[in-house]
Amino acid sequence: MQTALATNSAGVPAGALESLTDLNKALGDSIRLQILRLLKSESFGVLELCRILGIRQSALSHHLKILSNAQLVSTRREGNSIFYRRVFLSDDDYYREIKESVFDQVDLLPLAGSAEKKISQIQLERAQQSLSFFNKNADKFKEQQGLIVAHDDYGSILHDVIDSFGPFKR
Repeated sequence: MQTALATNSAGVPAGALESLTDLNKALGDSIRLQILRLLKSESFGVLELCRILGIRQSALSHHLKILSNAQLVSTRREGNSIFYRRVFLSDDDYYREIKESVFDQVDLLPLAGSAEKKISQIQLERAQQSLSFFNKNADKFKEQQGLIVAHDDYGSILHDVIDSFGPFKR
């Protein structure tokens, strides 16, 4: 997230030229635009993005660093994995309108059929890993559940919330 910077008399923040240079560099490569398209509605780990795009990890890491420097992607850590997603654009981002426009245009691009198949495979693998984890640890959860809150207090509400999401849309 971009922080508020000191501005000059014209309201231009310090470092604006460098930020604009980083932004244009990030947008000047088709692989980086593909990455932004893939991150439209989902987060992916580095190895997952490598599989989808068919590129080496070192090359992908280079592209992700450029996108990160341009404040187009953000990260979250889950255990040993780092997941990338598109940034949430804030009102104080001086280049918000440019980024919004780029996101809108990139989102119009169709995903390649092979990319959609690879994404579906990754989602299936994630679901299988989650199911395996919860099946393996179900007894532990049941033991600890009562210490947090009784299932009767939240079960039906949780099911309603999950049902309200409907099918995943890409």
